[in-house]
Amino acid sequence: MDPNNSGSGVGSTTGSSPSSPPKKKANSRRTSEVWDDVELFNVVDDDGVLLEKGKCNFCGKIYKAESRLGTSTLKRHIAVCKKLHQPSDLRNESTGPNCITQEGFREKLAICTISHDYVFRCVEHKGNRDVHSYLNGQAKPISRNTHKSDIVKIHERMKEELKSSLQKISSRICLTSDMWTSLTTRGFICLTAHYVDDEWKLNSKLLSFTHLPPPHSSYRVKTTIYRMLREWGIDNKIFSITLDNASNMTNMQNELRDQLNGQNGLLCDGKFFHIRCCGHILNLIVQAGLKVIKDGIRSVRESVKYVEGSEGRKIKFKECVEQSGMKQTRSLWLDVPTRWNSTYNMLERANHYRQAFVNLARMDFEYNECPSSEDWEKIEVLIKFLKPFDEITKLFSGTKYPTSNLFFENVWKIHLELRLLCTSLDDDIRAMANAMMLKFLKYWKDYNLVLAFGVILDPRYKVAFVNYCYEKLGGEYVSKVEDVVDDLELLLEEYKNQSATSATQSGVSMTSPSVPLDNYTAGFYASNINHNTSTSSELQLYLADPLIPAFGDIDGVSKLLPFDVLQYWKDHQFRFPHLSKMAKDVLSIPITSVASESSFSLGGRILTKWRTSILSDTLEAVVTTRNWIRGYQMDDDDEDTRDDGEEVKLLE
Repeated sequence: MDPNNSGSGVGSTTGSSPSSPPKKKANSRRTSEVWDDVELFNVVDDDGVLLEKGKCNFCGKIYKAESRLGTSTLKRHIAVCKKLHQPSDLRNESTGPNCITQEGFREKLAICTISHDYVFRCVEHKGNRDVHSYLNGQAKPISRNTHKSDIVKIHERMKEELKSSLQKISSRICLTSDMWTSLTTRGFICLTAHYVDDEWKLNSKLLSFTHLPPPHSSYRVKTTIYRMLREWGIDNKIFSITLDNASNMTNMQNELRDQLNGQNGLLCDGKFFHIRCCGHILNLIVQAGLKVIKDGIRSVRESVKYVEGSEGRKIKFKECVEQSGMKQTRSLWLDVPTRWNSTYNMLERANHYRQAFVNLARMDFEYNECPSSEDWEKIEVLIKFLKPFDEITKLFSGTKYPTSNLFFENVWKIHLELRLLCTSLDDDIRAMANAMMLKFLKYWKDYNLVLAFGVILDPRYKVAFVNYCYEKLGGEYVSKVEDVVDDLELLLEEYKNQSATSATQSGVSMTSPSVPLDNYTAGFYASNINHNTSTSSELQLYLADPLIPAFGDIDGVSKLLPFDVLQYWKDHQFRFPHLSKMAKDVLSIPITSVASESSFSLGGRILTKWRTSILSDTLEAVVTTRNWIRGYQMDDDDEDTRDDGEEVKLLE
């Protein structure tokens, strides 16, 4: 045996295999610009042939790169490479290709966590880190504490931006506030600002979501809210505050009004400062009526509980639905007794499957809560009775459109409906209507003057509609239209005086900020617009204009035409300088506290039984910043909806 071959074998490290091709360096003389973005390297195929390949420095894709093939393919790839052309805030071109800025990466993570309610430790999960490393190896992993710090920094930055914006807007700010107790029994108070900006867009911004330890006395709540207003620098820009009917909140607004009046921070000495939440009042009114027929409602509630109590009962009920000739396209609905509209939804669903419940009572001897035929007839009448109230509640609960111009008309409709039902021949309906009328007169007998302004400032209705409504009610209401107009003129005069004061101090007109002024024309505008324009003539001029049609023919049917009341006042702001400024504030009044309750719903999703140790300041940073980024938008799996997509309203 040849001794020179004694070392030959798999593990030999000396010499070279006769089958291995000689090494060949990539051609360094290639001068195309494409090689700045493509790395040239050699590979050996299965036949031992040496090939030249090109690898994209950004996405890692590999292409043939023999010189005989040219560079056209590589150039086409570089022109469309997604990694190369990704947003500049994620890629730092100054440090080379396929690089990201760590700051940009961390901010994207923080915004993602804020927007979708992720837990802070998600950045430490191996699966997430693997994804980040796969997408870009230069993304450095961070800890949950660093992630939390990034979220707080974003909150502080956005807070300063919003604070500056609120202090610069020309309009006043309307507030809503409410209180909430979390599952950890911690008490929270939130404050939301509603305003029309200088572009005439309605805004709703959550200013604070603060831990408020007991006692929740009126003085303590007032002190907390006033501190928030001072912190945001808007304590002299408040128009109104919408609150529920809790006694401590009612007393609080009196104390807060006195505090703000002491620094001349309110118009007309705060006469129009307090707005009662219409959603809460509607709930009180309807709940008073539901108590009259509570036995019939109880039987429906127990029936739904029975069916939903086990999978076997659900299957049996589905069979009963099919026997009655229907398909179960809508699930049953178990109500929350303190929310009347959820009770309405429960009754409406149950009545839809009325025959199925009757069939179930025949098949299942354990089911003994089926309503009687008389009960079903009363429930059907009750559903028709409550339907208008349900529609009005949904209308009042909007946050993306003005609602103050909707108040007067719909409260008037409720008043007329209750009057009619109080004379019903049905004893139960008459008893319900009488109970509800007592609650109505307690809270809405005088309606609300400032919200009557809302319908007057809607060019489809004006004073003529208010007068028509009061005449329909008759009696003491006939003369109320004069009180409404007098108060409207009083408030308008206040706007004129403030505008004149501002013009005197600045030397230019404050009512026409979009009109370019110079030293020669400033005096003319100040003397002619601010001093010679009478608010009375301005109001009379507006009222003298013909009404804008509210209804029109749509597909052969008379329907309410779409109308943007804010766009109307934006288009007429120079014709009615003082009136449009007042309209901007009145139309921004929220007539419910739904915005605040939505914030509590978000807080409840974050402060869960698995995250009870989250600090109150951190919770406030996440909840408020999420509102500033996404408004009240929910993820599809976060919305409180049923299987048919019908939203559950959160009014109490």
